[in-house]
Amino acid sequence: MANTDPVNDTSSITERILKRAREAAACRVFPIGAVSRGLEGRDLTEMADQKAAGCVAFSDDGFPVRTAQLMRSALEYA
Repeated sequence: MANTDPVNDTSSITERILKRAREAAACRVFPIGAVSRGLEGRDLTEMADQKAAGCVAFSDDGFPVRTAQLMRSALEYA
């Protein structure tokens, strides 16, 4: 899920997660990126960049997206 420390809200974090997973070689990892920066529900992340880096889905993992407009933008972007 996106609630990692730091939050998986950029492609560089996604890449770092996948690099560490490859190094550990213990299991397959399918990163889920954050919908909003910092899981704060205010600003949309660069979902296309995160997808290119390896994210397979997007979620704010239990935190609300603060406005209907932001949620609509995220759905359109996806």
